[in-house]
Amino acid sequence: MEVSEMLSKKKKLTTVIAIIGGIVLLVALLVLLSKILVPKQISHIATTDLWNGFYEEPKDTVDLVFCGPSTVYYGISPTELYDRFGFTSYDLSSPHQVTRISELYVREAFRYQNPSLVVLDSTVYNKLKYDSLEPSYRTGVDHLRFSLDKMRFALEMVRNDSRQSLISYVFPAFRYHDRWNTLSKKDFMLFSRTHYSDKGFSSSGEISSLDDPVAYEMFSEEIDPDLDLEAVESLKRIQQLCEKRGARLLMIQMPNLRSHSYSRHNGTEALFDELGIDYIDFNMEDNWNAVGLDKKADFATTVH
Repeated sequence: MEVSEMLSKKKKLTTVIAIIGGIVLLVALLVLLSKILVPKQISHIATTDLWNGFYEEPKDTVDLVFCGPSTVYYGISPTELYDRFGFTSYDLSSPHQVTRISELYVREAFRYQNPSLVVLDSTVYNKLKYDSLEPSYRTGVDHLRFSLDKMRFALEMVRNDSRQSLISYVFPAFRYHDRWNTLSKKDFMLFSRTHYSDKGFSSSGEISSLDDPVAYEMFSEEIDPDLDLEAVESLKRIQQLCEKRGARLLMIQMPNLRSHSYSRHNGTEALFDELGIDYIDFNMEDNWNAVGLDKKADFATTVH
């Protein structure tokens, strides 16, 4: 082999190595910038702490997980349940969480834990609003680790909202690039590891004395027909995943004085009967009384 040919191959190899090194460096920089720029939720509605804490849990130590919207993280305290009943649990809830996001969360839970029970707050009447609720959905999704399930969800969002981009889910720096002038100290605490004792629960010190009627006080035999079909399909996939992993699926309806109704209870109950899923609606009189709810003392708002 001639010297010139050897030098040519060496030059090409050097160029390839330089290109690969540049790509690796660019990816590392984008990952770092994304971790800095993504909004941190570490106190109220602490989705950052929620997932950081969940990933720190020793493998196979969580007996059950709760998923759902704000009614769950305001209404269910895993530490209280442990103190009273001795089982471990975790609230994997987030603002405006719909069934499709609950599916993503359940899949993520099974990647790191092996819960025997999955408790899901029913949102089968709630549509996934790709555009108007994107900021809330991102609050719940950005702090999940990279996975194919997360990318499938991102593709679904992008297909239904042209303003969103897939790369912004891989590297959130593209979504939050305009946050640079509002960064604070907490945005740079990238590698701090603290025990998250609330396990997804978010407390509220507010109490509102409410006069709004409870669902059972407005009896009706009507069935609300407006079930979201995409939510129903997501629920079926959750049910199949739980069966595959040997976990029981329990559907609940958290107390809600604003958007729940007897007609929705009837529609939800009929669906779950058809699917063979156990269901507890805490807006019904027997269940309401069993847990001792008082709408003049136990609510901060008509929803929480």
